Amino acid sequence: MNQGVNAFDYSPTVNVIVTGGADGVLRVWHLGMLGGEPTVKLVDHSSRIVDLVINDVDQHIIGLSASNVIRVWDLQSFGLIQVKTPCSYSRDHLHCVR
Repeated sequence: MNQGVNAFDYSPTVNVIVTGGADGVLRVWHLGMLGGEPTVKLVDHSSRIVDLVINDVDQHIIGLSASNVIRVWDLQSFGLIQVKTPCSYSRDHLHCVR
């Protein structure tokens, strides 16, 4: 994570923080675990992360990259569930072409 953090979110349900940075990697940090390193790295994005959110209801991590690709992972298994591309994004609106 030498390039810094562009986005992060916290899940009180599973007590994790997810960060995303310029290297395109989402890092999952389980709070309360020793070591100071992320417990999981999600490396599927090919460009920097511009936003992310944890959906506690559905137990998903949703990441948006600078290349306008949205990827969705399961918060328990960390398996990639869905990829949406291309998408246009503003803070109040998201639109993906089918």
